[in-house]
Amino acid sequence: MAGVQSLLITTLNDMLSEDMGVFKFWLSNDSPEDFQRIGKGKLQNKSVVEIVDLMVGTYGEQDVVKVALHALRKADQNELAQTLEKDYERILAVPPPPAGQGQTGGPSTAAPGAAPHVSITNQSGKVHAPVISNATFNRDFNMTIN
Repeated sequence: MAGVQSLLITTLNDMLSEDMGVFKFWLSNDSPEDFQRIGKGKLQNKSVVEIVDLMVGTYGEQDVVKVALHALRKADQNELAQTLEKDYERILAVPPPPAGQGQTGGPSTAAPGAAPHVSITNQSGKVHAPVISNATFNRDFNMTIN
């Protein structure tokens, strides 16, 4: 669920550095339920992307938002927590494609974790590159843009 990582990165990027310090404090000192805490040393001098990767690796994509919401609220970042919660619910409302099938309903041929291949061309001094967002492709496809 790459959308979860994107939501977390967007949320944490909206915090000031001192607020990020408070978020990290709560992440390493208090966790909801029986979730393990992330050690202070693991969070020190980490970028937002590195923190999100560490959180997803520690809690998994199913629980990472619950832990992030807990730390945001403890850090008094209630507006960010509310936005994250609303956006996460929106992601959950979108049904995934059937197992083993891509967006078009055909069988999936991409290896798990494989990076997409994107061709960028230069025509008459202008660079042409497609921009695709909020989409998941689980099989090879060709796209022609005129």
